[in-house]
Amino acid sequence: LERYYPVHKHFVFGEIEQGLMSFQRVYGTYMADKIREAAFAPTPSTRNYFNPAFRNDNYVAIGFLPIWNPVSNLQLRGSFYGYQPVRNIGADADGNARYDGWLHGTQFIGEVAAVYNFSFASLSIYGNYLTNPGNNWNFGISFGLYFRAPRFIR
Repeated sequence: LERYYPVHKHFVFGEIEQGLMSFQRVYGTYMADKIREAAFAPTPSTRNYFNPAFRNDNYVAIGFLPIWNPVSNLQLRGSFYGYQPVRNIGADADGNARYDGWLHGTQFIGEVAAVYNFSFASLSIYGNYLTNPGNNWNFGISFGLYFRAPRFIR
């Protein structure tokens, strides 16, 4: 579920609620199960890498997204997410997957970005923080071009 609420002509507040429930069982090694599990990757920068702390077959997540438009083509965006595995999967001494308990392993993702929209592209400068692995700060620049695809049906 994703909703946005206009608060002011230059400010919008968004919220995201996401959950996943599955009846799959653990069946292999810890890493094999983590690779198979669904990933919670709400931001473009978190979709680019594998993070076992944000993978689980059963989880709930909530996010808050304030967006400020100080001028017409510039947005300052915040994205703040809490992630809670319902039934966490851990590893035993031999590296096999096992259920590790209920409702622990809470994680946080926070990202702040400045986005400037040109008529042909978008430029984004961002910084984010993830609680796992410990004190994981990331910074980056993203440049996206807009290309019109040829018509599929003529």
